[in-house]
Amino acid sequence: MPITIQEDTADEFNWNTIETERDDNGTLLSRFIQYDNGTTRGESYENGTLRVVYQSDLGPFGEPSDVKPWETIETYYDANGDIEARFEVRDNGTTNLKQYEGGVLRYVEQTDLSPTGGPSDVKAWERIETYYDANGDLEARFQVLDDGVTTLRQYEAGVLRQMEQVDLSPTGGPSDARNWERIETFYDANGVIEARFELKDNGVTILKEYEAGVARVVTQEDRAPGGGTSDVKNWDSITAFYDSNGVIEARETIFDNGDVTAFLYEGGQRALRLQFDGDDSNSWLVRETIYDANNQVVAIYTYDTAEEVPPEYGFFDLV
Repeated sequence: MPITIQEDTADEFNWNTIETERDDNGTLLSRFIQYDNGTTRGESYENGTLRVVYQSDLGPFGEPSDVKPWETIETYYDANGDIEARFEVRDNGTTNLKQYEGGVLRYVEQTDLSPTGGPSDVKAWERIETYYDANGDLEARFQVLDDGVTTLRQYEAGVLRQMEQVDLSPTGGPSDARNWERIETFYDANGVIEARFELKDNGVTILKEYEAGVARVVTQEDRAPGGGTSDVKNWDSITAFYDSNGVIEARETIFDNGDVTAFLYEGGQRALRLQFDGDDSNSWLVRETIYDANNQVVAIYTYDTAEEVPPEYGFFDLV
């Protein structure tokens, strides 16, 4: 098989030598290039079509050099010459694998692991996996952080629609990396947040509901898995309501003993407090406290029976 070697003895080009191999019919089989800066490029062909490219930026003893930010890059092509995969090892030890279908990028895996497979200190994450559809639009991205927290993002037509963050130990129990176990966030077709659900390590849940990207309702619950009240907090649920500008309008707390306290706001300032005696521990059934613009109490009214309570306070469902 004929092999030709070109040398740039006059230093006219950016390479030192090019070694080319062809078969007896003159079809290209391989090419190896050594550049002036010490990097090398090896090419392998099948039937004259480029199939593999291997680039190296390593010193004489395999150590990384400072010419490029990477050590090696391997690129693979199919029989039509379309790229199939590309694998890169960076000087800092991170790796980048890209896989293609029909020349379109479909999958990317980035790793930041030590030689033993454990997490390194180069990045705050161990692994990132990114998926694309046949049009090259982003479909999903999965990330594992050094502390074990994972994040899964899912997209539609390249727009983020859902994100799930998990902080669980290998056995499935809560870890100490975060004070929550799971956070799920949902977005509309324009990528604007619609809802966010959080499960805390202590079992408390927080649900935030949005309109046009503004939080309108926030519900916290402290309930046991069976739906009953838990002992983590002294309340069963707290619900807050906000206007279209995100200014609070009302807040209701239902306590474990059946008591209920609700605050009504005007312009973000507390205007009214309603207390419902759910466990019959007070002489009154409902207590109404009115505040002025300076948050000072101006009046207190009590109602002893459900019939005495003004109709507009019927959301207590007293009867």
